[in-house]
Amino acid sequence: GEHEAAVIHSIVNDTPEPLARYKSDVPQELQKIVEKAMEKDRGVRYQHADDLGADLRKLKMELESGISAGQPDSLVAKEKSIAVMYFENRSGEPGLEKILVDMLTTNLSRYEEIDVVSSQRLFDILKLIGKQDVETIDRHVATAIAKRAQVKTMLLGSIIGIGNRIRINTQLCDVATGSNVGAEQVEGEKVEDIFSMVDLLTEKVIGRLGTGASGVGDQRLKIADVTTTSYEAYKCYQKGLENIWRWEYSNAAEDFQRAVDIDPTFAMAHLQLVVAKGSFTAFNPLSDLSTIRESLRLARKHSEKATDMERGFIYAYGALFDRDFERADILAADLVKRHPNEKDGAYLLSLVSWCLGKHDQGIRASERALEIDPTYANVYNTLAYLYSSNNDHRKAISTIKKYLALQPDVSNTYDSAWEIYVRAGQFDDARRICERALKKDAKWYGFHLRIGYLYLFNGDGDKAREKFHQVAILDPERQVPVARHLGYSYLFEGRYKEALVEFKKAVELAGNVEDAEQEVGSRFDLGKILAAQGNYSRALEEFSEAKKLSPRIFDESFNPLLIIAEYLAAATLVQKGDYDEVQARAAKIKRFIEEHHYDSFYMDFYHTLQAEMHLAQGKGQAAKASIGKVSGMTKTYSPRCRTLLADVYWLLGNTEKAVSAFKNFYNDVVTRHGFLGGDCFYYFLGRSKVNYHLGKIYEQKGEKTQAIEYCSKALDQWKNADKGLPELIDTKARLARLKE
Repeated sequence: GEHEAAVIHSIVNDTPEPLARYKSDVPQELQKIVEKAMEKDRGVRYQHADDLGADLRKLKMELESGISAGQPDSLVAKEKSIAVMYFENRSGEPGLEKILVDMLTTNLSRYEEIDVVSSQRLFDILKLIGKQDVETIDRHVATAIAKRAQVKTMLLGSIIGIGNRIRINTQLCDVATGSNVGAEQVEGEKVEDIFSMVDLLTEKVIGRLGTGASGVGDQRLKIADVTTTSYEAYKCYQKGLENIWRWEYSNAAEDFQRAVDIDPTFAMAHLQLVVAKGSFTAFNPLSDLSTIRESLRLARKHSEKATDMERGFIYAYGALFDRDFERADILAADLVKRHPNEKDGAYLLSLVSWCLGKHDQGIRASERALEIDPTYANVYNTLAYLYSSNNDHRKAISTIKKYLALQPDVSNTYDSAWEIYVRAGQFDDARRICERALKKDAKWYGFHLRIGYLYLFNGDGDKAREKFHQVAILDPERQVPVARHLGYSYLFEGRYKEALVEFKKAVELAGNVEDAEQEVGSRFDLGKILAAQGNYSRALEEFSEAKKLSPRIFDESFNPLLIIAEYLAAATLVQKGDYDEVQARAAKIKRFIEEHHYDSFYMDFYHTLQAEMHLAQGKGQAAKASIGKVSGMTKTYSPRCRTLLADVYWLLGNTEKAVSAFKNFYNDVVTRHGFLGGDCFYYFLGRSKVNYHLGKIYEQKGEKTQAIEYCSKALDQWKNADKGLPELIDTKARLARLKE
């Protein structure tokens, strides 16, 4: 501007010139980021520099991976590469064009000499440019997509119905020049002839690409050899895939089930049925995986009817649901190495890495998946937890915001965000997440519980319990879990007598409504609080009663509650000091697992029990060795194992590791989840004692100021605790001594 007033006027009123005014090849997405940063309305501008940085990093990844909406002409196409685009469908058979594309893509990918862009990859690119819902795309858009896919050629065409006959016309085009490489035509008597038509088209296209493989005669690759011979089964399979891509898993499961009902030898339909039913069941010790494993058995049995890459997925998922997490990790890593452009392989590796505590590997895998598809919502969820587990809370929060943006109508997004903020110690933001969730759907009553826990963590247990009672009023069917949550809140405050009352109430309520699952869980809680009070005989009775109830939940072929109840009883005997009986029960657990052929995953209960006994006996090295035999999954998500390891470090004199272990556990609310092998009771019991333990450690280290700080925190937390609580008495004595 010519003078200051003109500049101010321009800042307030004028739209800045676009970057392209000064540099012609600026990506469109960068222009959008700059415009948002310079918005006149402060409410529309970036609210935090982290958000601006996150968008810039995302754009950088997109540009480097060649999937950004900007600069497509600069991408280098691979020699002998192809993308099969959507065909114009004038056959009268709905969805035939998508089936044709998927079949051609699958069959062409079997030739090692060429790179073929998967149907999933094309769908991802369509999402990036906002075209995921189009029925057909024109040649101009197809060319733009092919450039972003970094391919040299693309296959376009049409499907025409002539009476009952089907004719497919194709054009193989050079992406860079737009020139035709060659045209082909095939015909069939009926729509079911699509299989033989695809086989012939595959042979013709391979010939046009000039590869060494001619596919002539007996060497012709048949699509039915790696899929199904049933057109109806393939239609159901294709529909299921589209539902998976749109995160409609229950609908997808129905589609895949129909596919395997029609053709029981359809290997990939069996596998996708497993995926649609949910991967997290593998990590839950209470999950009966028999149905899923039967689908995997059939997928493995018929895996010769799948491509090499698909077989890789079958065996990686097989290891996951065998609960051989270490082998699943190896197979998923190999899958990513051999097929670096398949986002689902990268996601599988990130998921397994997260659950094994291999955070850096998981972060790399997640970032790779997002390079392939920046809109892959579930990856943002996993990546946020991986960053959080690495104590990189800034990145975790930035990432979980993207998950929220991509799936704003799904309750899990808000639950994840709440946990990420709690892990970061940002309770005010965690509360705002709960409020947003309840505005989205007032029937997501669980967010009242989460608000209650924020009150509890901030030292206001009475307000917490008000929120819990509110849930019981809003949803009377939650009476039992509310009573248990009330018990956990009293447990956290050292009010064991009141916790005991609530857990007894939960047992009674569950019995009244004949809810065996809730009654078993409540009896476990009741037994644990009795053990914490030193009432060992009554605790053992509760665990025994839970065992008697378990056949109402599980049949004889699979009943993990028998293992858990025996473990809890033996852990109680460790507290009592009856080590001979502990060893006898440990041997019983081990024998039961071996004789009934349970997954080795269940041996974690045996090894954890051994570690607890060694620790109680002061045998630090033996305890550490036993923990070393526990799976990475249990080490990461069992609160019992987490606090046990901290105690072992302390016993062995490694106070720095002990302090770190206690502090990392403190806000890790994820360890309360049973479906990950966690435990709500032991999380709140363990968390309630962290400040007490840290005070003792710092006193032992001679760091008086910090010892006073943590002892004071413990006393504040236990301000209404039972007068006879041993830790309370000890903390008061320590603090008085420290202040002398």
